[in-house]
Amino acid sequence: MRDRWNTGAVYVEFLVVIIPFLTLFLGLTQLALVYSAQLMVEHAAARAVRAAVVILPDDHEEADYGGVPLNQVGTGGDGLEAYATAPSGGRLAAIGDAARLTLSPVAPSMDSIASSSVAGALTGNGALGLALGVLGWNEWAVAVTFVDSQGGYVTTFDPRGPVTVRVTFLFRCAVPLARSLMCSSFDNLDSQRREALMTNGGLLAGIADVAGWQLLALEAERTFPNQGI
Repeated sequence: MRDRWNTGAVYVEFLVVIIPFLTLFLGLTQLALVYSAQLMVEHAAARAVRAAVVILPDDHEEADYGGVPLNQVGTGGDGLEAYATAPSGGRLAAIGDAARLTLSPVAPSMDSIASSSVAGALTGNGALGLALGVLGWNEWAVAVTFVDSQGGYVTTFDPRGPVTVRVTFLFRCAVPLARSLMCSSFDNLDSQRREALMTNGGLLAGIADVAGWQLLALEAERTFPNQGI
């Protein structure tokens, strides 16, 4: 009888220990993935601002940019409306491609979307995943905006003035348990970051709500002087 009591005590002790240990392990795993993605977002902001200071004043005769004038990101509207209505072949789209390409390695792979395991969350993208990241997820999950010192959105630029690019990336948390503790639904994200992402359209937001995905909106800014004359 004493052995049975001892065995039962071991089981109880195991359950008491394993739950917080498992939570800690999963939390650290998700935190590492978020930190890696944040580093990529900062790199994407640097790449985007380098592209911006060249593309915004580009007046080469073969560079049409959808009819968008020099040192502008849109042809109509103010603030986020100008970003949402910017032509697909315009200057904003070209600058955005620099950020999307940089962030393609951290776009969710098919394995991480289809599975709910730690292994699926850690699976590398590979060549197919990179293509899906550029052409699929990142088409809606990466927003490039320009801000001033007060945080307002800029749509026109001084030829020699500073250009501040803000890159917002919708990161999908995929580690079981930890994603519920560290991330949230699209509707519960920071409102300013959510609005920036919505300039790409609401397709991804709608899918995320239906699928019940847990997300983080990561962001970074970089400033360079414009290269116009």
